Amino acid sequence: MEKIRNLHITLEKSDESGAEFPLKNRMQISYNGLNLFIDDQNPATITKAGTNQKTPVRLKYWEKDDDSFTLYFTDDVKFSAGLNISDNEEANANASDTSSFYAFAELPENISTLYIPFKFNSYMKIEGSEGTKTILSGKKMMWELNTPLTNEKLIGFSKNNSRISYAIHNNVKKFSFDSITEVALASQELYHDSRSAIKSNLISAFKANTQEANLSEQVAISYVAAQAEIGNYTSAIEEIPVSLKKSKTRTYLSTPYFNSLVDMYKILETYIASTEVQISKAAATNSLDLFTVRNIACFLCISSNKAAVVQILQNAAAADISHASLAQATGIIQTYIDLYKLLPEYAALLLPAVENCVSRIADACNYDGNALTISENDTFVSVIQAAETGMAMLRYGQLSQNPVYEKSGYVIVNSYLNGTNSFDLRTLANLYPILFYDNSYYPHFAKIDLTDGNWTWAWTCAQDIRYKKDTDGSITLSIDFPTTYTHYLIIKGIPRFTSIYIYDISFRTDPRFENYNSSGYVYQPESKTLLLKSRHKQATEDIRLDYTVRPVVVEPEPRPGVIDISPEAASESDSENEEAEPSDEDSAINEDHLR
Repeated sequence: MEKIRNLHITLEKSDESGAEFPLKNRMQISYNGLNLFIDDQNPATITKAGTNQKTPVRLKYWEKDDDSFTLYFTDDVKFSAGLNISDNEEANANASDTSSFYAFAELPENISTLYIPFKFNSYMKIEGSEGTKTILSGKKMMWELNTPLTNEKLIGFSKNNSRISYAIHNNVKKFSFDSITEVALASQELYHDSRSAIKSNLISAFKANTQEANLSEQVAISYVAAQAEIGNYTSAIEEIPVSLKKSKTRTYLSTPYFNSLVDMYKILETYIASTEVQISKAAATNSLDLFTVRNIACFLCISSNKAAVVQILQNAAAADISHASLAQATGIIQTYIDLYKLLPEYAALLLPAVENCVSRIADACNYDGNALTISENDTFVSVIQAAETGMAMLRYGQLSQNPVYEKSGYVIVNSYLNGTNSFDLRTLANLYPILFYDNSYYPHFAKIDLTDGNWTWAWTCAQDIRYKKDTDGSITLSIDFPTTYTHYLIIKGIPRFTSIYIYDISFRTDPRFENYNSSGYVYQPESKTLLLKSRHKQATEDIRLDYTVRPVVVEPEPRPGVIDISPEAASESDSENEEAEPSDEDSAINEDHLR
């Protein structure tokens, strides 16, 4: 028997000289009423990837450190256990033992789970359970075991849940979202006041700004979107400095306002490629960091690596969210909300993680009777993080029709934003898209069509884009935006067409299309991308894509020296020059209307 404080480890040496393994296949680990053990009748077992059949593994040998030890089994399975000892206990030998027990498994690639039998001492009584947490009463105190338990009296150590803990139960009453639903801050009206104040302060701060260095792409986007909501779209774009519009640091995010479609399309393609790399890495490493990426749900949907996406969602659903960061937990909820609208089958895979994320957020909250605060690692989170978390709770509450979660979101947002006028321009600009997620003037991912797994989508600020495929194979895109306004779209997933009609006028591609005082386009066939400038003569602009294959007409060779000057020939020549591009009037370069 070996001992580490109250942790007892019992192993038996083999009786046979020259035995293959120095230890018998018996082990018992005991700590304050919890016992993990194996013997000939109750061996450690494993399941291999893709199967549910349990196969025994045998104990080979062990190694011991000061506060932990590791057991080595056949099939390259390692099992470690030990005590977490506080610095105070290390310094004071007379301090009461408040250490906690932990155990975890390290599994090779082909093994999915290790199972270890367990039992409690006869004096231990199960008082209840909360998710994966089991509360027990002992002789003198309460204990909590954090691990999923099985009906077979086994503890499973999987790749996604490879660690358990067993510690003194804290009887201090935990924060609950149910406790704040009736407080004054749980007011929808107050929330709308908070939102309105942020928008008003953003507009005022932008107009009061005298330093161009304070402006960024994010500031410009938020300002234009805020002004567009109140009918000032065109004037807001004109207020953005030319230096920012032409900045080399601009990204695809601001394309719907400031054009440069060909250059920004390339940046978007690069971003999509880098996101694909992140998706592959996240699937391989079980990392939850991908969920902290803004708009990641959109890129999960369009990813060509569907197996990796499914793995990421399944990993998150099975993960121990109690160890996740607040940003990760918030991001998982936000991603679920977005996936629910974009691709419900993906959302269903992630759903098991959402309630655990709500619990993780609750663990970080404290309500003092006046306001709610959120902290992580003994440090208050930023106002940006608090707003993201509050909006995730609010939106998930609305989606799931859970008034407790919705009101909790109001409390969080109002606690951090109500009555506050001290935010600088950049903070206001970062808060705007979080709070005004429903403002379609803000550049966003728009799902246009999904057929047989093929996505048609746009990066746009259009109010709506509708997709219609006619019986002749042509496609009509109906784009809603206020009359006389101009905006720019990157539309992905458009098969190569034979001709395009805008307002029933046939258009030809032109690299100078963004300079004309009319709609226009360029098509990128290698990526099936339509780059579209849309200048609205009507509230709805129809773009018709024709896929008719016209027969090739072979004209007879003209007789040498003979020129056809008949009226019919002249009429045919004139018709060939009819408007297939914007008219001369429309095509005139008008610097006052480039935006």
